[in-house]
Amino acid sequence: MHSTLTSPVAAPAHTDHSHACLNCGGALSSRFCPDCGQPADTHRITMAHWVHDIPHSFWHVDKGVWFTLRSMFARPGAAIQAYIQGQRVNYFRPLALVLLVTGFYSFLATVLHISPLPPRPADMPQQVYEMQMLYAGTISKHISWIYVGMTPLLAAFMRLCMRRSRFNYAECLVAVAFVISASNFISVLFLPVLYAFNGTPQIQLVTTALSLTAFGYQTWAYSTLLRHTSLSAFGRIWRGLVTSVGGFFASIMLVVCLIIALNWSTFMAAAKAQNSAKARITIGQPAAPRPASAH
Repeated sequence: MHSTLTSPVAAPAHTDHSHACLNCGGALSSRFCPDCGQPADTHRITMAHWVHDIPHSFWHVDKGVWFTLRSMFARPGAAIQAYIQGQRVNYFRPLALVLLVTGFYSFLATVLHISPLPPRPADMPQQVYEMQMLYAGTISKHISWIYVGMTPLLAAFMRLCMRRSRFNYAECLVAVAFVISASNFISVLFLPVLYAFNGTPQIQLVTTALSLTAFGYQTWAYSTLLRHTSLSAFGRIWRGLVTSVGGFFASIMLVVCLIIALNWSTFMAAAKAQNSAKARITIGQPAAPRPASAH
């Protein structure tokens, strides 16, 4: 009995790759368990494990996010084609990627309180400015999520404009999700500049530069999906431009109609204020009395 009480407690068994999987007990013969897929090198939890696990948990995979984004900027057409053809081990899943990048951008933009409009001009009625802020602010704040929500529409638009790519609708969804992810990451890169000019007249120039950069990237990315076709460079770029800009404006028009429908009374009040301001300018206000001249 004494020997039983004093016998040392057995230490947790460490992984032995030549024996059984720690998860399911299956025999291990390679880097991964053939039954459940758990890595064979599963080890005892240490502080080093936690240091490794923090970024791993955030990105879900160690290199998949950055590898995918880097590929989307270096060779978007080849990356999308590779993923569609089944080479998916190194790539982050398109839906998860677009949600991750979009959520990251939206969080930073909200924290920084980025406003897309310059200060109100002195001659602009307050109601008109508030309507502009409602429209432009909603679009600017949620543009990334608008892209995500409109992915099915953008995919349909892509399939219509880029039939020579021979992608089916599901494959177009994959392509659009990857392109939107990279485009939204461009918005993340622009955030320091947007913050620096926030609340100044120059903010519109920055947002215009961001839009042109995003359109330029999307046009190029979509055009690279047609390199295997007989189309000329101009034909590929033209179809990429129509897919990018046309899909964007189709989505924005739907959103604008929704904003107006939900804020009809505010929209009408702003329209009346604008008409009143124009009427005062047309009719002319009575001239202010001149100061009496000194004798």
